[in-house]
Amino acid sequence: MPKLALAIVAMLVPLAARAGGRYRRDARGPAPALSERVKPRHAPATLARPAVTADDVLRGELVVEPVRAEQAAILEKLVRDTPDDDPQKPELAFRLAELYAAAARAWHLEAIARSLQATP
Repeated sequence: MPKLALAIVAMLVPLAARAGGRYRRDARGPAPALSERVKPRHAPATLARPAVTADDVLRGELVVEPVRAEQAAILEKLVRDTPDDDPQKPELAFRLAELYAAAARAWHLEAIARSLQATP
C-alpha cells in the first residue's frame, strides 16, 4: 500500500508543477501613452571620436613633470621649515604627497606604454 501511495504522489507532482499557479497575469499589460516630455530621445547615428586621446593626456602629464618637480621642491622646503605645531603642516605634507602620487602615476603609465611598444 505505501508503494501505491508513493507512485500516485510521483505522478501528481509533475502535473502540479505544470499547472503554473493559481493566478495568471497578462505579461504585456496595458500600453502606456507617453507624452513628449518622457519619450526617449534618439541617440546620434554616429558617435564622434574624442579630440584628445589617452596618449595625448600621458604626453601632457610628462610635459608638466618639470613644473611638478619645482612645486615639490617648494613644498619640501615649506614642510621642512614649518614647525610641527603649525596647523597647516599636515595640509602641506598632504599636497606634497599628492604631487608625488601624480608623478608616480604618470611614470607608471609611461612604463606601461614603453613595455607595450617593446612587445612584438
